[in-house]
Amino acid sequence: MYPDLPHVMCLTEHHLKSQEVGYVVMENHTVGAHYCRSVYQRGGAIIYVHNSLKFSNIDLSGHCKEKDIQICAVKIHTNCLIMCIITIYRAPSGNFTYFLQRLDNVLKFLNTPSTCLILCGDLNINCLVESDQKRLLDNLLLMYNLRGIVGFSNENQTR
Repeated sequence: MYPDLPHVMCLTEHHLKSQEVGYVVMENHTVGAHYCRSVYQRGGAIIYVHNSLKFSNIDLSGHCKEKDIQICAVKIHTNCLIMCIITIYRAPSGNFTYFLQRLDNVLKFLNTPSTCLILCGDLNINCLVESDQKRLLDNLLLMYNLRGIVGFSNENQTR
């Protein structure tokens, strides 16, 4: 294996159409899962998995709705661990209530005692200020023993 290379890359807002996904090649990586918008432009979510990893695609297309929730996932199989890596994009103009309901359904579906869940993406929620959206998302994640690990600072906000 290549310890210095990313083994999984999760990208949002890739702006690709379904027929274009195969044209973007990441050296030593395979497209593990993707979602592309078909009506609106831009958006999307894609996961690239290093060729040395054993993985399977998890079909979440039934949970997707353009602007509200664009989601894809892979299950990575190692000798001692099963990881489910989920990538999500939610447009700022998307329906937040619908997004939370669908995310809850996906997490219910994927959550098992033997699976480690990793959630990545751009949810377009301002985590620098307390809000109903932030509180509702945090509460939902806590129900599945998930928490945000990205550090936020409002230092740049005050300038």
